[in-house]
Amino acid sequence: MSVLTIDQAQFDDKVLKATRPVVVEFFKYKAGGVENASKRMSTVVDEWASSEHGADFFRLSLVDSPAIAEKYAVQSAPTLLIFSAGEQVEELIGYYDIDRPKTLLARHL
Repeated sequence: MSVLTIDQAQFDDKVLKATRPVVVEFFKYKAGGVENASKRMSTVVDEWASSEHGADFFRLSLVDSPAIAEKYAVQSAPTLLIFSAGEQVEELIGYYDIDRPKTLLARHL
């Protein structure tokens, strides 16, 4: 499964109404494609999503989704939020290797 980029308008339908656990990556890339923590985390999440079939994966721009970011107190990127049954159940702020987020998701599969 791949990571789909969504916007604020799609958030409720794709995340809160999902019937499976959902991983949402809030990102903020630097101009000109410069490498930063968000880009590195996106690479990790892309690889993870390709092998994890028990959850849906979405990417949401921190800059373009201020209402969602405020609702869930997301202040920096990368931030991963894990949702289950429409509720936020886990939060991971910053760049991590794949083991930590996988462990958090496993609690909800």
